[in-house]
Amino acid sequence: MRFTTKEVGKGKGLSLAVTSGIIEQHQGDFHLKSMLGEGTVVHIFLPAMVVA
Repeated sequence: MRFTTKEVGKGKGLSLAVTSGIIEQHQGDFHLKSMLGEGTVVHIFLPAMVVA
């Protein structure tokens, strides 16, 4: 999957595509809600890890 709102060659930082890949590698999930003029809410769900 590829997610972007920027022109080709523009922008820096951890993209949503990279972020979703990391989350999927850890068997997680994420939900996005974006409202014009209000911003974006991102919920990231990762499995719990118990350390003994």
